[in-house]
Amino acid sequence: MLRPKNVLLLLVLGLSFYALLALRRSPHAGPPDPAKAEKSPAPLISTKVVDIDIPDESPERFGEGLRAQQRRFCELMESSATTSSRLPPMKPDDSPGGVPKMTEADGKAPFNLKISVYANDDFLSSDLKRNGAWKEDAALSMRRKLDILGKARGRPSAFMDVGANVGWFTFYMGNWGVSTYSFEPVPNNEVLMRTTMCKNSRSMKRVMFFPTAVWNKTCVGPIISEDQNVGDGIFKCDAPSTYVAQGRYYIRGYVRAHTLDDLMHAYSATPLDSDDTLKYNTTEHGLIGSQHIGLLKIDTEGEEASVVYGGLKFLQRAKIPYIRSRFAPSQLGGKLAAEKYLQTLDALGYEIRVGDEFWEGKPLRKVLFYDYAEWIGDNVAEIHMIHREWIDFIRKKTGNMAAECGDEDDWIRPW
Repeated sequence: MLRPKNVLLLLVLGLSFYALLALRRSPHAGPPDPAKAEKSPAPLISTKVVDIDIPDESPERFGEGLRAQQRRFCELMESSATTSSRLPPMKPDDSPGGVPKMTEADGKAPFNLKISVYANDDFLSSDLKRNGAWKEDAALSMRRKLDILGKARGRPSAFMDVGANVGWFTFYMGNWGVSTYSFEPVPNNEVLMRTTMCKNSRSMKRVMFFPTAVWNKTCVGPIISEDQNVGDGIFKCDAPSTYVAQGRYYIRGYVRAHTLDDLMHAYSATPLDSDDTLKYNTTEHGLIGSQHIGLLKIDTEGEEASVVYGGLKFLQRAKIPYIRSRFAPSQLGGKLAAEKYLQTLDALGYEIRVGDEFWEGKPLRKVLFYDYAEWIGDNVAEIHMIHREWIDFIRKKTGNMAAECGDEDDWIRPW
């Protein structure tokens, strides 16, 4: 006769065996079904933390590694994309909408490129599908400033795009033959940008893509975005609980962030092509330590200050002639944080101009930094900066600016 203690032991063992059997039969446990795996091609971007190798002593290897990533993507795209669409699979995330869908937008003439974009739930993609362009005036203004700078220097200048999204400004500049350094951490934005680059490999040969977040320190963190604006990624090393708790934001992946100082130090001796080299140790007219970067665009959804604070050494040396930044004081951490951001840019040698009607594109004086941040409030500001050491140089070198632009000061006006 079994004792009660033994009966209880047998009952526990039986339940444990039943639980193990149920777990083995669960579709969520164990290795995937090979038949199902064949029907659903794996994403081309790894589901692990997105990272790039930054070697200590070999800048050439760093640049070649970035090129090799793009070549591998194009090869995988050719082998794994469906015959009908030739579009690679996108990466799943934790949103209830499932895996985002990709489509193409026809770029407006004279751009004339097919750009890979989100099929839905993304503002920028919707504009590109509808209009074939996005912020065309800003793109034209940036290109014109680089043209004028090229005439002043006697050779072309490059474009740096920090926070590229699906790559509109990157591809606009690359299509015009401008050497472009592009930084974008959102995994599916990376899929879209690399797909566009594969399909337009000849016109995109001057684009160097960095799949990383740019921040004020090296760290690993989540990329999140809103459910109706999936391409606008927000990166913070800290847990994004304040965003996710709102119920409209979802984690799109995890990436390792690097500082602009580290990235540019690693890339400083790597040629973009045979006649294009970014070097710290090259000076020109005593004004600039970076040989080619003429315009830096920063649009990182509230982390613009983190980009600058992590790139102070590079920016102090490079004295990049033009910087364009889009920011909201509320995203930076409030009016005082926005004032500090503007003070830092001013200390780096930049004359700050804003495009709002109230300010009429005039230089923003230091005493007005806080007032300007308060005036913006929760809205988004677009500021344009030109390094003070370049103003007289460009005026002197280009001569009659009215003949170049139709207005003597047009080249230093906001976008």
